[in-house]
Amino acid sequence: MMAQVLCVALLIASSASGEPPVANFGRAFPAIQFWSVPELRAAVHHLFNIRALTATDFQVLLYTAGRAMLWVVVLSAVYSMYEYFRAFYHAAVGRAALEREARRAALAPGPARTPTAQS
Repeated sequence: MMAQVLCVALLIASSASGEPPVANFGRAFPAIQFWSVPELRAAVHHLFNIRALTATDFQVLLYTAGRAMLWVVVLSAVYSMYEYFRAFYHAAVGRAALEREARRAALAPGPARTPTAQS
């Protein structure tokens, strides 16, 4: 949940002007080759050099961090789905095994009872 909140906050903060700060908006964002976005290369260059960062550089960096957090949200949702399914499946299989054992015990013949002689 925290990842979702952080992701949305970063994306909102990066698009203060109403649109994403990168020129390739509307096309697939190169998740693997993120350095191919010219604005991002310039922002990282400004970040690691002595040059001052501009407001656009901050927007581009926040936008990129928000897009990365989207992947974190997706991966954590898939992991959560797997864990819920695994817990449900184990509970269902365990419950079914207990019900089978109870049915077997009810259907199994008990020890033979012989009438006892009363004195």
